Parts: sequence; C-alpha cells; structure tokens
Amino acid sequence: MEHVFQWVNDQERRDLLEWVSDIQCGRHHDEIEERREPGTGDWLVQDERFREWMDSPSSSTLWLQGSPGTGKTFLTSAVVKHIEDTKESQMEGFGYFFCNQDEKNRREALPVLRSLVRQFAAPKSSTESVRKSLQDARKRATNRASRLSSSGCCRQLVEAFNLYSTNVIILDALDEILDDELDILVEAIEDAIAESKGRGRVKLFVASRPEKTLARNMAQAQDNGKDIKKFVTKEMDKFEKKHPNSELAAMKDTVVRVILEKCDNMFLWAALQVKQIVQCDTVESIDYALETLPKGLDGMYDQIYRKIQTRFPPEQAIAERTFKWGLCSPYPLPSEELLSAARMAIEKYDIKLASRVQQESLLSICENLLIVDTDGQWGFFHLSAREYLEKTLGIYQQARSYCAQVCLLSLMRTFGPESFPGSSQDPFHETSSYSFQDPFHNTQSFSLHIQTCWGFYALEQPQTEDDQYVTLLKKFLGSPNKSSAFYIRWLHHIKKYGLLVQLPFRAGSLLSPEDLTPATTPMFTIAQFSLYEGTLRKWCYNNDFDPFQQNDSGENLLTIAAMTNCIPLCATLIAKGVSVNQCSASGRYGSALAAAANGGSLDTVKYLVQEAKADVNLPLQSGDYGSALNAAVASGRLDVVRYFAEEVPDINLLIHVRTHGNMLAAAAFSGKLDIVRYLVEEANIDVNMPLGEGTLVTVLAAAAWGTIDVVKYLVEEAKAVVNVPRAAGNALVAAVLSGDLDMVRYFVEEAKADVDLLRDDEFLSTLLVGYRKEDAVAVF
Repeated sequence: MEHVFQWVNDQERRDLLEWVSDIQCGRHHDEIEERREPGTGDWLVQDERFREWMDSPSSSTLWLQGSPGTGKTFLTSAVVKHIEDTKESQMEGFGYFFCNQDEKNRREALPVLRSLVRQFAAPKSSTESVRKSLQDARKRATNRASRLSSSGCCRQLVEAFNLYSTNVIILDALDEILDDELDILVEAIEDAIAESKGRGRVKLFVASRPEKTLARNMAQAQDNGKDIKKFVTKEMDKFEKKHPNSELAAMKDTVVRVILEKCDNMFLWAALQVKQIVQCDTVESIDYALETLPKGLDGMYDQIYRKIQTRFPPEQAIAERTFKWGLCSPYPLPSEELLSAARMAIEKYDIKLASRVQQESLLSICENLLIVDTDGQWGFFHLSAREYLEKTLGIYQQARSYCAQVCLLSLMRTFGPESFPGSSQDPFHETSSYSFQDPFHNTQSFSLHIQTCWGFYALEQPQTEDDQYVTLLKKFLGSPNKSSAFYIRWLHHIKKYGLLVQLPFRAGSLLSPEDLTPATTPMFTIAQFSLYEGTLRKWCYNNDFDPFQQNDSGENLLTIAAMTNCIPLCATLIAKGVSVNQCSASGRYGSALAAAANGGSLDTVKYLVQEAKADVNLPLQSGDYGSALNAAVASGRLDVVRYFAEEVPDINLLIHVRTHGNMLAAAAFSGKLDIVRYLVEEANIDVNMPLGEGTLVTVLAAAAWGTIDVVKYLVEEAKAVVNVPRAAGNALVAAVLSGDLDMVRYFVEEAKADVDLLRDDEFLSTLLVGYRKEDAVAVF
C-alpha cells in the first residue's frame, strides 16, 4: 500500500480533503447519535439478512425500506456505528452519507460522491497520508480551473475499491435525493462497483422509503418493535424519575402498552405521542389521550396542528409565518434570520413587526415540528412534517407569496426614500438613530438574506395582475424602461459590497451585480429571475423598453432569455427586431443559441432553430465556445448534440473548434464519454482524422488531457492510433504533459505506446525528472 499513498503534513492533507468535499458528514452522524437511544438498531445488525449481506464474498446491496416515521435514520446510524466499531483492519474502506431534502448539498448526486471520495481518500487508521492519485486529480483539476466531476469521483472510487478487500458504503434517506440526481448517483456507484471487477468487494447499504425501487436484498424498518418499546420505556422511566409521584408515573406500563399497540411500527409516531402524553396532569386526561391517539402520521400531525390552533391568535400567526419560511427558504435558515422572519406580519401594503421571540419559545409555539441543529440552523424535524404542511394543508403556494411580499416590502423599507443619505432615518449613516438591531437594517442577517435571495422567493408565481404580490413587485422594480429608486439603491448596494445574488433553482445559481446592471432598467433582473413569462409578461408588453440592451457582463437580453428558457421573452425580443443570430462582442456565450445549447432546455434550442431560424453553424468570435455545438459539448448536453446531428439538415459536425480542432476532440478533452461514443458510433466521425495546426492534432491526444475512461474507449473500441511518430499529436506525450501518471501507465502498459519518443526528446526527458522516482521506474 505504501506506493499508493503519500505522506503529507496536516495542512496539506486538510487542504486536499476540503477541496474534495467540505460536507461535515461526521457531524451529521453525531447529531443523530446524540438522539438515538443506546441499543436502538441492535436487532438490525443481528438480523440474518444483515449478516448474510456482510459475510457474502461478493459485492452486494442491502436495502432498508420503511414508511415515513419508522426510524430508518436511527437504524442507519446504528449500522454506521456498528461498522466503525467492528472494522478489522486498514484493509477495509468505509464511507457514509445522510441525505436531506432541505439542504442543496445533501440532495444532489455530486456532493454525495465527493463526500464518499473524501472518506475513501486513505485508510481510516491513517491521519498522515492520502492516495497519490487523488493529489494528481486535484493538480489536474486546478490547472484546468475545474473541480472533481461525477466521472472523476467514479474513477477515484474505483481506485479505492481496488485497494481494500472490503468496502462499505452506507446511504441514508436516498428518497430525499432529487429524482434526476438519484439516477446520476446510483449509476455512478454502480459503474464504480462494476469497474472494480471484483478486486475489492463493495457492500452497499441503502435506507429509503419503499416507493424508491433501489435495491436487491431487503430489510424492513418495520421490524423495529423492540427499539420502539425500548425508547418509550426509557422516556417514561426518565419522566418517572423527575416526577415520581405523578399520576402518569403510576400508569407507565399502561402508556407503554397502548403506544406499542397503536404505533404500527412508526418510531416517529411513538416518540411524538410520548411528548404529548407527558404533558397530561390527571388520570382522566391520560385516559383520554390514550383513547384518542391519532391514527397514522397524518392523524398525528392533525392533532399537533389543532393544538397550535388552540394558542392565542398572535402565537398562531407566529407559527404560521415560521412554517412558511421553513417551507420556502432555499436553505435551512440560521436562528438569527428565522427569528427575525417569524416577526414579519403583513398588514395591507406594509410590514408590522411582532415583538421579538426567543428560540425556545418559537420551538414551543411550533410544537417542535421544527428543530435547530448544532450549527443553529432550523429545519423540519422530519420530512413527513414538511410534506404534511405542503400537501395536506396546502399552504405552500400561499407561503411563497407571503415570503415574496415580505422580501419586497423589506427591500423597499431598507432602500426607500426615507432612508436616503441625509435623512434622519438613514440606516447607512454611522450616527443614524436607526436601530442596528432592526431586522431591516442593511447589515443585519435577515436583511442580507433578503438582499441576496429575494429572487428565489419571487420566482414565477401564478398570480393575477392585481394580486398584492404583483403590485409590490412592480412598485419595487419601477417600470420596464426605468428602474425605481428602491431598485437602483438595492443594486448599487450589492455592487458596492460585492454581494452575490442567489438563485438556487437554476444552473449558475450565483449572479454577480454585473449580470443585473446597469441599474437604469430592471429588465436584466426580470430576465435573470424568470419573472417575465407569467408574472410580468403583460406589464412588459404594455411598457416599451430597449430590446437591444446589454448588461455589464456582456450578455444581451435575448441571450439571457435563452439561457433561462423563457421562450415568450425570446419571441418578444425577436418581434421587436433583435436578430436571433446577433453575436455578442463580449460575454460568456457569444449568441443566444450557444447559451441555450449550453445551459438551457432542448425546447428552447428547438424554438431558436426551428421557429426563430438560428444558424447552428454560426462561428462565434466572442465567448468561451466558438459555436453552439461546442457549447452543448462543453456542458455534456448529449440531447442537444443529438438534436443538432439528427434533426438540423445543414449542421457541420466538423466545424472548427479553437484549440481542440473539432467536436469529437472537444468532447474527448472534456471527458464526455457519452458524447464521444455518440459522435464515433452514430455520427461516424473518424477518430484518427487530423485536426490541423494550432490544435492538439489528434483526438486521442486531446483525450489524454481528460479522463482515462474516454482514452480506454478510443483505444480499445474506436481503434484510435496510439503511436503517432512525432511529439505533436502523440497521446503518450500529452499524458506526460498533463501530469496524469495513471494515464501514462495505461498508455505504456496496456496500449503499448512507444516510449522512445520520450527518451529522445530533450524537453520531455527534462520533464520526466520532475516525476517521483518510483513513478518513473514504474513507467520505464
């Protein structure tokens, strides 16, 4: 193992691991362990199916399925602890992840994969080493201004699996991963297991709801009756110690028996019923509570919600507002922000601030449907609580409207005329009487959240023209051709302080102020925030604006509309005279079609080509891509590439691409195996076609700067020529220059590349001196 791992100092190791993933998976496990009763889950690790899964000599999957509230996360945590306590040697690899729908980096595939790569970076027993190949991957990615991709994670996992005799991966709440992301995650893990070819067996443990058809062997979370009995008994024992003379203590056995009879194996239901019952003070109230125990989770939530409705109206309103922010916020809000948000009551066209509320009071008012984690962030205590409020009560849509209105009213209060410089209410002046504890002050946490996230809350809501939200939105923006004072001051403020606007619902979720300026018109914000199609379409149509304007990032309105998939705005702009083939003098994309091909939807691409008559072969003098086709290749859009190749009659698949030469070389350089395979096998592009001067000369040389899976495909299946007799275009030379030792090894040991060219070239020989001694020996 010594030749695989490299000793590094603490700072180097920490920097590398943080580069791979900064997700604190250990903290997530610790938080669950703190709430898990000792012994809970013992039955699972002793279950025959679990032992068979662990002991079988081949790779296998065990799926723990259970309905909402059956305690799957506690059981998963017990499995994690069991594996940690029983790992026999450093020859075992181990990683886990607790998914969470409420957090962006815990509901998408790539953060999960990166976290696993981090955990498999070195044996758990070693705190002073990391895999050399991971260091090399970071070096290559840094040189390319890139990060570890899904395919890169897959390769790293393959290497890790091959090092250890046994590898265990534990994934909890996989049903909380977004559907499209789940496909990516499962495929990546399955590919890594398949590519390891049995050299190290992989044991995959998955916990999810039963509707996700994920796995092979099955253990039911409903088998947890002993855990529930243990938990309820312990909670009642704790209550009895505190209140030995209470009526409830005398009825402990009855309470335990009735809850176990009616819990239907739902751990969550039992836990919440215990919380409700320990608040009873008389025998009659205890009997009544036991006789009227709600049926199922929805019945339980009905009971909790009715209890909230019995509070005084001001507290009911606080709970409602808090739930709305919990449902709609783009990420779990910190305490300071949520405690401020809970105060925001809307009265007509203004905000009335309720009195301050403390954290413990707010938890009590919400009947603990929300919890605060160790980082002070608020979230629903269980996914089923969120689902109840969204689906059963149906408050999600009104919640979005409420949050959007609070944002707009807050922005207008913070950046309104009464707070202009020189005013007695100026919140920006050091001697202002404006309270720095006021949540509207521009430096306060809640105000900063609104300043950067209001577009997320305002996203396309189906409201009528006279709806209060729409009225406030128009007032804040001004008019399509002239911004309001509120809007101008907000935009100047975020530009002055370098704040980034967050739009978590779309790719490219962070916008710089330059994406929205100049501030004289709100049209760039309307386009970027996707406010045109439904909310403001008629308003913009009835108010003239300049359709040719360009933002300070160099993108025109048509390019932004194409990028954000707003076909109605595209149509309006084209109808106003904007050419669909207009090329930008600056900016990232160069044209509207390139923007749509790179980050938009296939429907937008089809509209631009078929109805707006965009030129697919248009050479682009600005931007990162040179053509719309290359823009699609760069972002891995096989659907767009396929559409261009099969449905656009005059497409030139061999259009010149700067640096790379053609589309196939560009796809190979970027590591896009699916596109490479399509272009070779279905579009019939010759892999050995010379690419011309000023390029990487051959497709295989381009691939040597990318990923080894593309190289293997080109060599082994597409029959690319390996031994080009000159340095320019030689794939082995490219691999040496890229610094990818694994790639070099592959060319030398498996592809049988001729190494004489390396020895004979003075520059390359000098370059090899920089290789580690053992690496050079291994290659030559």
